[in-house]
This record gives sequence, C-alpha cells and structure tokens, in this order.
Amino acid sequence: MQRTSQIKQSTAKENSLTKHLSSIKTANCKSLSGKSTIGYAIGHNEKKELFLWLTSNSGGGFFSKSPVAYEDVANQLEVCPEGVTSSSLAGLYRGRSSNGPGFMLAALMNEGLLRPSTTKKRCYELLETGPFLDEMNRLMESGGEKPVRKRKAPQPKKSAPET
Repeated sequence: MQRTSQIKQSTAKENSLTKHLSSIKTANCKSLSGKSTIGYAIGHNEKKELFLWLTSNSGGGFFSKSPVAYEDVANQLEVCPEGVTSSSLAGLYRGRSSNGPGFMLAALMNEGLLRPSTTKKRCYELLETGPFLDEMNRLMESGGEKPVRKRKAPQPKKSAPET
C-alpha cells in the first residue's frame, strides 16, 4: 500500500514540474535495444531554458517523466564526448527509474546529438550541438511545432448515369 502512495506522489510531483514548461516539440523514437518506442518532449521555462522529458514507453519498463535541464544533460555528455553510455546520464536520474538514462540517450540520438561510437562497443559519441540548438531556438520563437493536419483522401468523382 505504501509503494502505491509513493508512486502517486511521484507522478503528482512530476506533473507539477512539467506544468510550468511550454512544450515546443514532441517525438517518438526506438529505444536503444530497438524493442520499444519511446516518447519524449522538449520544452522551455519562462527563462527560455530548455528541458527534456520522457512521456511514454511502448514496452513494460518504468521511467521517470520528470523534466531534465538540457544544460545538465550537455554538461554530463561533455565529460566524456567519445564514450557516452547510459551511465553518463545516471546522475540526472538518481533515485528514479534506472530506465531513464537509456531512454534519454535514445531521444538524444533521435535529435541528432549522439551517434553510435565507431571505436567503442555500446558507447555513443557526442555530435555538434549547434543544429539542435538552432532548431530549438526557432521552435521557441515560432511557438513550437504546429500539428500536422491530415487531409482526407479525395473521393472518386461520381460519373453521370448513362442513359
């Protein structure tokens, strides 16, 4: 019973943290194992500081939805730019689900910030962050991604009855 109340309190705390952020992008990507699809969002606070947070997992693994400051993520990645692993981000998820760091790595790869290492197995390399930051600044200025409207397929024209 106590475990359930802790989960509910944790979820309420996570929701209150994201409530003060403006979402500018949501996306999905494959997990690092390729076995599930991870949903994530990117947003900013009133000071225009970027935050990333996980939103969904098609697999059964638990994860934290708490936002993580992009600046903190960048600082962790810059410590070992050629040998990034999920352990590189573990400090950002201390006391939370152990899936968070790996899921966040998948999101960062999807955003073009990391790529698989060419020299170290199960490691990732930090890429140039400029294009990502340029895109995020553009999205902040424009108010975020606009939802894509799906158009209805054109209906075949009815031919006039033959007489």
